[in-house]
Amino acid sequence: MVSGNGSLFRRDTEDKALERHPHHQQSAEMRNYEIKVQGVLDEAWADWFHGITITVSGNMTTLRGTIIDQAALRGILSKIWDLNLTLIAVNVLEKET
Repeated sequence: MVSGNGSLFRRDTEDKALERHPHHQQSAEMRNYEIKVQGVLDEAWADWFHGITITVSGNMTTLRGTIIDQAALRGILSKIWDLNLTLIAVNVLEKET
């Protein structure tokens, strides 16, 4: 049923559904990631990847750093795609104690 404001859903119902959704709660949390790609990126690319640490070993590049949310992670993965690099792994690193 359509409410008085033209919406098909009540706003309070939408807000409660978002609060219960596990991905919504996690998205506000910064996480440390390790992203491995096949190919070589030198440290000069760090600015393009917003300061993420870049380490090269043979024909493999590892990017490590704190990523603020899923949207930022998606942006980094898009840049990897734009560079035509083969994505090997994306890992969430445990928080340091």
